[in-house]
Amino acid sequence: MGKIILVMICALSLILGACEKRESKKPSEVKSPEATGIISNKVPQQVVDIATGLLTDFGKDPIVVKAVKTQNALGQTKDQIKAMDTKWQAAKKEGKTEPFMKALMENPCAKQLNKLMTEHPFITEIFVTDNQGANACQTGLTGDYWQGDEAKFKEVYKKGILVSHPGLEDGMNISQVSVPVLMKKRHIGTMTIGVNIDKVPAPKKAEAVKPKVEQTEAAPAVVKPVAPATEEPKTEVVAPAVVEKVVPATEEPKKEIAAPAVAEKVAPETEEPKTEVGVPAEVTEKVEEAVDEKMETPAQKETPKEAPAIVVEAVEEAQEDAAKVTQQVEEVAKETEKATKDLLYLPAQVEKVQQDAEEVQLEVEKVAAQVKMVSEKVQKVSEESQQVLDKARNAMEQVLKARAQLRDAADQIQKSAALMTEKLGEIQLITGEQDPQDKALEKTD
Repeated sequence: MGKIILVMICALSLILGACEKRESKKPSEVKSPEATGIISNKVPQQVVDIATGLLTDFGKDPIVVKAVKTQNALGQTKDQIKAMDTKWQAAKKEGKTEPFMKALMENPCAKQLNKLMTEHPFITEIFVTDNQGANACQTGLTGDYWQGDEAKFKEVYKKGILVSHPGLEDGMNISQVSVPVLMKKRHIGTMTIGVNIDKVPAPKKAEAVKPKVEQTEAAPAVVKPVAPATEEPKTEVVAPAVVEKVVPATEEPKKEIAAPAVAEKVAPETEEPKTEVGVPAEVTEKVEEAVDEKMETPAQKETPKEAPAIVVEAVEEAQEDAAKVTQQVEEVAKETEKATKDLLYLPAQVEKVQQDAEEVQLEVEKVAAQVKMVSEKVQKVSEESQQVLDKARNAMEQVLKARAQLRDAADQIQKSAALMTEKLGEIQLITGEQDPQDKALEKTD
């Protein structure tokens, strides 16, 4: 039992070492595909736009990334891949579709690729490879299984993106766009998309929509001038303007208009009763009141002088309050912007944690599978060892039995020899013949 445990420990250490070596051999990171690549100068700008935008994002699809990551974890050798490629090409020549070929067109990754094709009618085919160029999933049969010796694989790993010259395929103007499959920033495989150039939406359609968006935004633009118009009279312009208008308005009727108007109005009303009631006295009272009002105008003139100071102080206080409020608003805006940025980064961080967890889970599952395999082998070896021990035990028992039988046979032989010796002696006595040895002794004497 102790030997079995030692064997299992050694097997686990070898497996962990292999995992570390494989981790160290992971493909190096590449630059962002938007920043570099090989793009044909014979494709329209709209193809370049979707290649560096929409199609590049296809390479980050979680289902595609998971499928490539799972296939990379299998650790297929070049010999295994080439043997599969030979079977693939032979089946393709014979017009057959083997089960392993169907599996790559029916797995979850292939279903996701078909969904992307349905959503984008200009796509004619999609196939994905692992980090060695072997197909991982696809929408249709490719010419071969291994793409590792072709530009669509090599150049993507070197440059980040590849857009080929267009060519006629089944009457369609097709250009192949190859982009990397990225797990975080690590290049783990490739994706090649067939694009029907004639069906790609032209940039003009996008530009035609922009004026409509600008027109819809015109309404808020009208509101914006109104806000400053209402703000200006509140702070600086309106208050002084009101003071200037009120001062002349109070001065002019009191100096020139108010007194004569009173005199003219009072005169007609009091002239009729003057004849009977003594109007001159009343007129004089009205005149005195008018004079008093004229005498009060200097005081009223002084109040406007004091009024602007009060208004200025009020305006200054309002401006200080407004500055404080503005500062508070700016601080709130900064905090809101910071919180918004944190919220924007949060999904990426969550996704990163999920991807790391998936990687760890895959490694754990892989190690568990290998441990299970080793334990099964150890169990098998122990069973075979037990069988060998049983056989050896049986053989030993048979050997012991054979020895006993030989010993019995030897005893019987000895007994038979003694009996024969006795019989020979008796025969010699009967015949009177001497033993040859006795004769020899006599001759020597």
